[in-house]
Amino acid sequence: MESKLKSVSPLVSQICLRNLGMYCSERLSVDVYYMIETVNLLISDLGEKYVKSKYEELEKDWEKTKKDIIVLNKHIAKVKTFYDAIEDKKFAKKEKKEIILKKFFLKTASKVALLQRELYDCFVTLIKISTLQRQTIPSDAFKILEHTGFRKIEPHKRQFGQSEIIAEGGTG
Repeated sequence: MESKLKSVSPLVSQICLRNLGMYCSERLSVDVYYMIETVNLLISDLGEKYVKSKYEELEKDWEKTKKDIIVLNKHIAKVKTFYDAIEDKKFAKKEKKEIILKKFFLKTASKVALLQRELYDCFVTLIKISTLQRQTIPSDAFKILEHTGFRKIEPHKRQFGQSEIIAEGGTG
């Protein structure tokens, strides 16, 4: 099976691994944005013909998956603008227009949630058919939250009486 894996270019591989680190670190639902970015990059790098042929070998419907990915890209692009404001901590008094936008956001976000399973299935398939499965996400990709004001996500040891306890998060 490994001899049939298609190589992912080094640059695309680095970008995908960085996106996956952010996907794993993200606390808001914008995490799906990083996953879809990874899927889009892998499809472009591996080539749609190759991906389609592998889907056919696995008896999966590439055309349906492709349509779902296109729809998901549109919905995630709409939803991401709302999460950007949350991440930037822009909490102003709500106006009537913003309340209407919130309803639009909730409706769009629910559509993203409905398509997440297809996204994960596509991601797992792309990993199975590429050399990306042999690579490890660098540890510095998981430290993205430290730069946005959140606590560290790496566990550290803390003395408590005679025993040691592993505590989640850092002191910051």
